[in-house]
Amino acid sequence: PLLYCSTIQGTSVLFFDKSNTSIFTHALLKEIRIKYGDLKIVVISDLNAVTEISESINIGIHAYLTYDCSQEEIEKALAHLRKGETFFCSKVLSKVLEFDAAEANNSCAAIQLTQREVEIANYIAEGNTNKQIAEILCISPHTVHSHRKSLMKKLGVSSASDVTRYVFKKGLI
Repeated sequence: PLLYCSTIQGTSVLFFDKSNTSIFTHALLKEIRIKYGDLKIVVISDLNAVTEISESINIGIHAYLTYDCSQEEIEKALAHLRKGETFFCSKVLSKVLEFDAAEANNSCAAIQLTQREVEIANYIAEGNTNKQIAEILCISPHTVHSHRKSLMKKLGVSSASDVTRYVFKKGLI
């Protein structure tokens, strides 16, 4: 099926198969994301269009897998979803990072992050919330929010998935 919804250990998950482009639209993804905020959305596709992957991630999907993901990666994705975290299989991350690297070659601007911003970026990339990061670093969630806001402004990004791509691209994790 193109859409399959299931409850996995108390977590509602929608699996969205991108193979039928007449049904798979980013507008539909946005609508589902807004209407069913607690529903975890997993997109499954091939790797032919990195812009499609990036747009899905920017919409706020929770996981992106390929048709040939290993059982281990699928199990990892489900474990991350149960914890409220995002997951992108290694092939998806590689594809997005290749695209980002090509885009980065077109820019000469250097980005200076503080050591704390680098730490927080790494924790964001691991899927931690502001509260979890605050507990790990023994600082207030408000302070984490401030560092996160500064970090995202310096990087010119607006989502945790963008920070994650940056961390992997720069080999910070």
